[in-house]
Amino acid sequence: MILKITACAAVGVVCAFICERIIYFLERKRNLERKISIKEKWLLVIIMMLFGGAIGVFSKGIIHILYAFLLLCSCEIISVFDLHHRIIPNDAVTAIFIIKLLFGVPSLFGLQCFVQFRIVQSLLGLVVCFVVFCLPSFFGKNVGAGDVKLASALGFCLGLTNALFAVVIMGLVILAYGFVQRQMPVLSFFKNMIPMGPFIAFGMMVVLLLPVTYG
Repeated sequence: MILKITACAAVGVVCAFICERIIYFLERKRNLERKISIKEKWLLVIIMMLFGGAIGVFSKGIIHILYAFLLLCSCEIISVFDLHHRIIPNDAVTAIFIIKLLFGVPSLFGLQCFVQFRIVQSLLGLVVCFVVFCLPSFFGKNVGAGDVKLASALGFCLGLTNALFAVVIMGLVILAYGFVQRQMPVLSFFKNMIPMGPFIAFGMMVVLLLPVTYG
């Protein structure tokens, strides 16, 4: 087990550098200024290493490990891009849908080693998360289209029950953020359009790695 965790942590480090290059490519594609500092690069390496170790602890097998790492990379790209540019790349959101389908559809044909895929749960998750994240716009609150797309991808990837669990985790993290940043109350958080991408991505990865909700 220790060897597995160490190996996955090392893969997490490698993924951090790969994601950094992908982010650079996406920035150039959109003619955006390079903003990641050296300190931030190493912080991301540490975060990816920790998540990689967690994947090693909770993963079921090689296919689940690959699945989790691909989603982790998508989440890192989304988080960094949203933090710096207030943009959630459609490429990364689309990747979440594709990854779920690639690793989930084979289970529908009896291949148990692949990720569990309940079509109805995934579609319900997509619709409910879409509605939940659109609701604030009916009360005059600005909601980024990218956030809604990412939430929909989260719902599709995790299924309804797990997606709602991820939203709860996201909400708790936002509350904690508001408590720590006392000059930025939770209501002001939404009013000032602080990037939601990292919070959604964090909730998604936490739920994804829980052994009882893997799929």
